[in-house]
Amino acid sequence: LDENGRVLKKLPSEHNVHTFYSRGAIVVGRKPAPEIVSRIKINATSSSELAALLGEPARESLDLDGNLVLDWGYSTGDFIAGQTQLRLLRAIINREQLVIALREINAR
Repeated sequence: LDENGRVLKKLPSEHNVHTFYSRGAIVVGRKPAPEIVSRIKINATSSSELAALLGEPARESLDLDGNLVLDWGYSTGDFIAGQTQLRLLRAIINREQLVIALREINAR
């Protein structure tokens, strides 16, 4: 139970993503804390340091330049009202294993 007496149930999931249900609302993943994100420096933070700060990404892919694209995602929404939002923290890692871009984006 939370502080308002609502029942929250944690459901098992993959890729270290946490899912909680409560009265028609859902939260998937977790937003990285601002104090953690502020420690990530472009052209200075390595991919191993990034993993230590944020954990395993939800998705890995390659861009057209051969850079590694890592996504950490979370979503919140009220499915009864038909409102959901997916947000991604996306890091681009170059061949030298350094973060060359970091941004938070809306996804669908």
